[in-house]
Amino acid sequence: TRWHPRLVFLLHAETLVQRMMQPPHVVLATDNFSASAVLAYHAKQTVAVFGPGTSHARQDDIQTDWRKHDGRDLVIFRRELPPIEEYAPYFDTVRIEPITIEGAQFYLVHGQGFRYTAYRDGVLQFVRERWYRIPSALPIASCYFCERYFPGGPCVR
Repeated sequence: TRWHPRLVFLLHAETLVQRMMQPPHVVLATDNFSASAVLAYHAKQTVAVFGPGTSHARQDDIQTDWRKHDGRDLVIFRRELPPIEEYAPYFDTVRIEPITIEGAQFYLVHGQGFRYTAYRDGVLQFVRERWYRIPSALPIASCYFCERYFPGGPCVR
């Protein structure tokens, strides 16, 4: 059924984490917060949300500092085959590995040489404008996201 891959993901997340951690010392990520939360539980470490995500991914904005990953290698879990062009601007090299677990097809995006500046300009700027836009009627005291990635620039009004 169409639920099979989702059930396999939940029941075999530990197997998936083991596959993602080869090679060791890579940054683990997904494209959405719920998958990151499930994999983080099994990995016993933070699993970042790569890309803009949704409003739920804003929790990851608190946990993940993308500046610290500049130059590192990432493995990003995807449930569906992503276009490689979605990742190419943010890495020196990218390859997509299909993996099958219990008959369910998943994809691992292997990004080598993360380009933080390109990611800030291409993704974090969008996140800032979409989810950190402060209404003009409200004062701005501080904003961890804007201060972290756009120092000296106020949050978007």
